[in-house]
Amino acid sequence: MLLLLFNQPVPASITTTDLGTLTVGTPVSLQLTATGDAPITWSATSLPDGLSLSSTGLLTGTPTTSGAYSATITATNAGGSDADVFTGTVGAAVTS
Repeated sequence: MLLLLFNQPVPASITTTDLGTLTVGTPVSLQLTATGDAPITWSATSLPDGLSLSSTGLLTGTPTTSGAYSATITATNAGGSDADVFTGTVGAAVTS
């Protein structure tokens, strides 16, 4: 009798809970995190204007427009995908 056991990959699960304080004109650099088997790739829709997300989960850029946002961020690996919706408000530029 031949018994084959296959390890199922551990699915990606986003652990980042928010995108922090976002303000027009203030640069952002935030490494998003997730658990699960590597490699994990990232994607996003509806990020605030001026921001982008790399396939490695690095959120960078400088917000250009104030107001509410609702961005969907997805982490994917061989075990599956996890998508979370991040909501918040980009604050107006600080002037002195």
